[in-house]
Amino acid sequence: MPSSLPLSPFLLFFFFFASPTDAVFSSLLAAAGDGPRFTEAPHFRNGVHCPSISAGAGRAAACDPSYVHIAMTLDAHYLRGSIAAVHSILKHSSCPDTLFFHFFAPAGGRVGGDDLSRLLGSTVRSVFPALRFEVYPFRAELVSGLISSSVRVALQNPLNYVRAYLADVIDSCVQRVVYLDSDVIVVDDVRRLWDDAAARLDSAAAVVAAPEYCHANFTATSRPPFGRKAARRPSPGGVTGPATSTPG
Repeated sequence: MPSSLPLSPFLLFFFFFASPTDAVFSSLLAAAGDGPRFTEAPHFRNGVHCPSISAGAGRAAACDPSYVHIAMTLDAHYLRGSIAAVHSILKHSSCPDTLFFHFFAPAGGRVGGDDLSRLLGSTVRSVFPALRFEVYPFRAELVSGLISSSVRVALQNPLNYVRAYLADVIDSCVQRVVYLDSDVIVVDDVRRLWDDAAARLDSAAAVVAAPEYCHANFTATSRPPFGRKAARRPSPGGVTGPATSTPG
């Protein structure tokens, strides 16, 4: 992943269970749709040059300014992709202990009488015991009535639109976050992307950045005013913001 490709500021990312508890989570997720089995990943450690991070966990710890913040979605169907993406990020990071993940999972889902978002979070913890992360249940009704039909059914999943609500859900002390889809594999240090994006955003006085997408010209998919006079979208807190669309 070249360092010259910035993402956004407040954005806009094979294994097998061993313990009895993990086996329970595995079987419950499998009942929800042939859930995968995972084992614990290696523990990736910081290099000697990495900044020190304050002790603690959860949302309070996320306010440490040394963190690189990464937002992703979690659901049972794409769990393999999410686990693989997190593994690739940690494996190629020079300072893996300075990464903080913000996972968004479907709210209200139940598997075997247990909360689906909690099970998904427990699965991530079983694979990456030292990972710093928080799971946020995302209510589908926030966007389900606003999603138009698409030639790709996957794009109608409400979790695809989490990226438009990051600033409303993640703690306000987090000033920037990199959003990554669950089907990516990172092959370079994500901190290089984070630092490069920060420099470019500051110099441009911008609030959102994104990498070039296969040299695509998205202005050809919309009317000329696209991006200059955006529509407004509702938010959980009653605040409005620009609507987003995924080219399909």
